[in-house]
Amino acid sequence: IASMKVKSHSKGIQEKDGTFKAGYRQQDLHGKPVKHLGDLYLAAEEALPEFKAVMNNLIDGVSGLDDEDWEIAEIKNRDRATEKAQEEYTYRQPGPPESWLYDILRASIFCKSYK
Repeated sequence: IASMKVKSHSKGIQEKDGTFKAGYRQQDLHGKPVKHLGDLYLAAEEALPEFKAVMNNLIDGVSGLDDEDWEIAEIKNRDRATEKAQEEYTYRQPGPPESWLYDILRASIFCKSYK
């Protein structure tokens, strides 16, 4: 993306033994791992203005992208979040499964070409 570079500094979310790094769990408003969906949704609501600002800065920084080239989706439905946490993250330790949900806030960017 233009002059933006993304580099992994942590070598991924998993340890070499396949366990998951606790530091990657979602955090509540106090910087602690979320304990339940309520914590996660409070943090998402609080983060939404900054998320929008980051997206705006990204769009502004990429030549050829305009305001109509992106959209922020509705915050993920709680029933779907519960279902996803139970289906995909129940096995992850440390828990709870809700602490591993990353797509409560999400956006899409529509590029006209790959250049």
